[in-house]
Amino acid sequence: SATPRSVHAMVDAAVMKKNNRVVCISWKGKNAELIYSDGSQIQIEENPFAWFSKQILVNGSTLQGRIDAFRRLIQASQKPCILISERSQDLYFPTKGLSNSHCQWYLYQEVISVDKINESHTDIHTRSGQILTADVNIRTVQLQMKRCAEFLNAINPV
Repeated sequence: SATPRSVHAMVDAAVMKKNNRVVCISWKGKNAELIYSDGSQIQIEENPFAWFSKQILVNGSTLQGRIDAFRRLIQASQKPCILISERSQDLYFPTKGLSNSHCQWYLYQEVISVDKINESHTDIHTRSGQILTADVNIRTVQLQMKRCAEFLNAINPV
Protein backbone atom coordinates (compact mmCIF):
# COMPACT_ATOMS: atom_id res chain seq x y z
CA SER A 1 0.00 0.00 0.00
CA ALA A 2 1.15 3.54 -0.74
CA THR A 3 2.23 5.73 2.12
CA PRO A 4 1.07 9.36 2.10
CA ARG A 5 4.58 10.47 1.08
CA SER A 6 4.54 8.21 -2.01
CA VAL A 7 1.02 9.35 -2.92
CA HIS A 8 2.24 12.96 -2.84
CA ALA A 9 5.24 11.98 -4.93
CA MET A 10 2.94 10.34 -7.50
CA VAL A 11 0.68 13.41 -7.59
CA ASP A 12 3.72 15.70 -7.94
CA ALA A 13 5.04 13.53 -10.80
CA ALA A 14 1.63 13.60 -12.52
CA VAL A 15 1.44 17.40 -12.20
CA MET A 16 4.98 17.76 -13.55
CA LYS A 17 4.15 15.51 -16.50
CA LYS A 18 0.95 17.47 -17.23
CA ASN A 19 2.86 20.76 -17.20
CA ASN A 20 5.72 19.26 -19.21
CA ARG A 21 4.60 20.12 -22.73
CA VAL A 22 6.03 19.09 -26.08
CA VAL A 23 7.52 22.37 -27.35
CA CYS A 24 9.15 21.02 -30.52
CA ILE A 25 8.68 18.01 -32.78
CA SER A 26 11.14 17.13 -35.50
CA TRP A 27 12.01 14.30 -37.85
CA LYS A 28 14.75 11.85 -36.85
CA GLY A 29 15.12 9.53 -39.82
CA LYS A 30 11.70 7.93 -40.26
CA ASN A 31 10.74 8.67 -36.65
CA ALA A 32 10.15 11.75 -34.53
CA GLU A 33 12.01 13.47 -31.73
CA LEU A 34 10.02 15.33 -29.08
CA ILE A 35 11.55 18.14 -27.01
CA TYR A 36 9.69 18.89 -23.78
CA SER A 37 9.42 22.13 -21.84
CA ASP A 38 11.62 20.67 -19.08
CA GLY A 39 14.42 20.21 -21.63
CA SER A 40 14.10 16.44 -21.91
CA GLN A 41 14.07 14.82 -25.34
CA ILE A 42 12.78 11.47 -26.50
CA GLN A 43 12.68 9.69 -29.82
CA ILE A 44 9.49 7.83 -30.63
CA GLU A 45 9.03 5.03 -33.12
CA GLU A 46 6.53 6.88 -35.26
CA ASN A 47 6.72 9.90 -37.51
CA PRO A 48 5.48 13.36 -36.51
CA PHE A 49 2.22 12.91 -38.46
CA ALA A 50 1.36 9.74 -36.54
CA TRP A 51 2.06 11.57 -33.25
CA PHE A 52 -0.11 14.53 -34.28
CA SER A 53 -2.87 12.19 -35.49
CA LYS A 54 -3.07 10.43 -32.11
CA GLN A 55 -3.10 13.72 -30.17
CA ILE A 56 -5.83 15.16 -32.40
CA LEU A 57 -7.96 12.00 -32.52
CA VAL A 58 -8.39 11.90 -28.72
CA ASN A 59 -9.77 15.43 -29.07
CA GLY A 60 -12.39 14.34 -31.60
CA SER A 61 -10.89 15.36 -34.92
CA THR A 62 -8.44 14.23 -37.59
CA LEU A 63 -5.12 15.60 -38.77
CA GLN A 64 -6.52 16.21 -42.26
CA GLY A 65 -9.54 17.99 -40.77
CA ARG A 66 -7.27 20.29 -38.76
CA ILE A 67 -5.12 21.04 -41.81
CA ASP A 68 -8.19 21.74 -43.98
CA ALA A 69 -9.72 24.02 -41.32
CA PHE A 70 -6.52 26.03 -40.96
CA ARG A 71 -6.15 26.45 -44.72
CA ARG A 72 -9.77 27.54 -45.12
CA LEU A 73 -9.89 29.98 -42.20
CA ILE A 74 -6.50 31.60 -42.89
CA GLN A 75 -6.56 31.31 -46.70
CA ALA A 76 -3.06 29.84 -46.58
CA SER A 77 -2.17 26.81 -48.65
CA GLN A 78 1.40 26.26 -47.49
CA LYS A 79 2.84 25.31 -44.09
CA PRO A 80 -0.49 24.79 -42.26
CA CYS A 81 -0.41 25.07 -38.49
CA ILE A 82 -1.90 22.15 -36.56
CA LEU A 83 -4.41 22.63 -33.73
CA ILE A 84 -4.38 19.77 -31.24
CA SER A 85 -7.47 20.78 -29.26
CA GLU A 86 -9.93 23.65 -29.08
CA ARG A 87 -9.95 23.21 -25.31
CA SER A 88 -6.21 23.56 -24.75
CA GLN A 89 -5.68 25.78 -27.82
CA ASP A 90 -2.35 23.97 -28.38
CA LEU A 91 -1.26 24.99 -31.86
CA TYR A 92 1.93 23.85 -33.60
CA PHE A 93 3.49 25.72 -36.51
CA PRO A 94 5.79 24.08 -39.06
CA THR A 95 9.04 25.66 -40.19
CA LYS A 96 8.99 24.10 -43.65
CA GLY A 97 6.55 22.36 -45.97
CA LEU A 98 4.85 19.32 -44.47
CA SER A 99 6.58 16.93 -46.87
CA ASN A 100 10.04 18.29 -45.99
CA SER A 101 12.00 15.88 -43.77
CA HIS A 102 13.78 18.88 -42.17
CA CYS A 103 10.48 20.37 -40.96
CA GLN A 104 10.17 21.15 -37.26
CA TRP A 105 6.95 22.03 -35.45
CA TYR A 106 6.93 24.45 -32.51
CA LEU A 107 4.18 24.93 -29.93
CA TYR A 108 2.97 28.49 -30.56
CA GLN A 109 1.90 29.13 -26.95
CA GLU A 110 5.39 28.30 -25.66
CA VAL A 111 7.29 30.73 -27.91
CA ILE A 112 8.01 34.06 -26.21
CA SER A 113 10.51 35.58 -28.65
CA VAL A 114 12.69 34.88 -31.68
CA ASP A 115 16.16 36.11 -32.63
CA LYS A 116 17.89 36.07 -35.98
CA ILE A 117 21.16 34.12 -35.94
CA ASN A 118 21.82 34.49 -39.68
CA GLU A 119 19.87 34.35 -42.95
CA SER A 120 18.96 30.70 -42.49
CA HIS A 121 18.80 30.14 -38.71
CA THR A 122 16.57 31.52 -35.96
CA ASP A 123 16.71 31.10 -32.19
CA ILE A 124 13.33 30.40 -30.62
CA HIS A 125 13.03 31.32 -26.92
CA THR A 126 10.44 29.35 -24.94
CA ARG A 127 8.50 30.12 -21.76
CA SER A 128 10.55 27.49 -19.94
CA GLY A 129 13.80 29.29 -20.79
CA GLN A 130 15.00 27.04 -23.60
CA ILE A 131 16.59 28.41 -26.74
CA LEU A 132 15.88 26.14 -29.71
CA THR A 133 17.35 26.74 -33.15
CA ALA A 134 15.18 26.51 -36.26
CA ASP A 135 16.97 26.18 -39.59
CA VAL A 136 14.85 28.82 -41.31
CA ASN A 137 14.92 32.58 -41.74
CA ILE A 138 13.39 34.63 -38.92
CA ARG A 139 10.75 35.96 -41.33
CA THR A 140 9.40 32.42 -41.78
CA VAL A 141 8.99 31.99 -38.01
CA GLN A 142 7.42 35.45 -37.64
CA LEU A 143 4.95 34.75 -40.46
CA GLN A 144 4.00 31.39 -38.94
CA MET A 145 3.45 33.00 -35.53
CA LYS A 146 1.27 35.68 -37.17
CA ARG A 147 -0.77 32.93 -38.86
CA CYS A 148 -1.19 31.17 -35.51
CA ALA A 149 -2.56 34.36 -33.93
CA GLU A 150 -4.93 34.89 -36.89
CA PHE A 151 -6.17 31.31 -36.67
CA LEU A 152 -6.80 31.46 -32.92
CA ASN A 153 -8.67 34.74 -33.41
CA ALA A 154 -10.75 33.12 -36.15
CA ILE A 155 -11.82 30.16 -33.99
CA ASN A 156 -12.32 32.27 -30.84
CA PRO A 157 -14.58 35.13 -31.92
CA VAL A 158 -14.97 37.92 -29.37
